Amino acid sequence: MLELDRQHVSNVCIFLRFFEVVFGIKYPPSSVIPGKGVKIYMGSVSYLDEGQKADEAYQRALRYLGFRPRTQKEVEEYLKRKGFDRGAIEKAIEKLKGYRFIDDRAFASSWVNSRMRNNPKGRAAMARELRQKGVDAEIIDEVMESVSREQEEAVANGLAQKYYEKYREADERERVYKTAQALARRGFDWELIQRIIRRLT
Repeated sequence: MLELDRQHVSNVCIFLRFFEVVFGIKYPPSSVIPGKGVKIYMGSVSYLDEGQKADEAYQRALRYLGFRPRTQKEVEEYLKRKGFDRGAIEKAIEKLKGYRFIDDRAFASSWVNSRMRNNPKGRAAMARELRQKGVDAEIIDEVMESVSREQEEAVANGLAQKYYEKYREADERERVYKTAQALARRGFDWELIQRIIRRLT
């Protein structure tokens, strides 16, 4: 039997004969709530419960995305940690992608542009970071094509000059070594590093 929850009018309490309240269903405000005493099939209850979980997962994901953009994998892993089941997560992700709140291609492009402006790294390092965030390999290849070899070399050259100046108190051999290691840690390949070091010395 159904009965309205008088404290929360959008809730419906479900009673089973000879038992107390078993559980409740939250109806959206726009829904038509069944009348008291109406029979309800348990299959319908299960369906509504799944819908609630998917909606809760969607709302939780929106709050998570409010801090900064995320990849699909990051959102999925976050929802798993919060205890949502696979079905609820898939429905939430589908809705988020439909509204473009999740867009791995846009995320990857923004990530690379930000790296190049604020924390320059080599193409290999940026690609590795995107893989760790779950971005598809095809998207990574496409986005990395937007960074030309000339751009990468110009960035590496600017960094090399800063590091070379930073280690000016060291002897020349150590100065060159430390500059090369600093560039390597940022993901630039050795062929490029050697070419830049030759220019410095």
